[in-house]
Amino acid sequence: MVNESSQSPAAIARTQADRGAQLVHPDVLNDDVRWRSARLFTAEELNFDTPAAAISWMEEVVRKNVPREPVLSLKRELGLVTASSRTTEKDRQLAREIIQWLTVWLQNPGIFTDWFALRRNTAEFRQLFGQ
Repeated sequence: MVNESSQSPAAIARTQADRGAQLVHPDVLNDDVRWRSARLFTAEELNFDTPAAAISWMEEVVRKNVPREPVLSLKRELGLVTASSRTTEKDRQLAREIIQWLTVWLQNPGIFTDWFALRRNTAEFRQLFGQ
């Protein structure tokens, strides 16, 4: 079975209609247009030049309650950054840190805000990122 959370509203509606659901087509189309036009992350938002920029981005992910699929995709891409020989050690460290943040957020978003505040106050974090 396909994970419906990664499907468009139109695809979900089609599946439901196939199962006998009565649909309000204008609502389905409007939702689908909004879904397709939504940009979760811009290139500027994904510019993690500094730990402060990464922290701001993560706070925005939490505030917007971003869907899991784009976050999982970004986590996979950051894994590639950590494995790349063309990436600086500083960038690899930051990518590993963001992966840790995303892992905790994906596993338990309810505790993330408190955990994130605690993480940023650890000696290890301050040593790595000077914050």
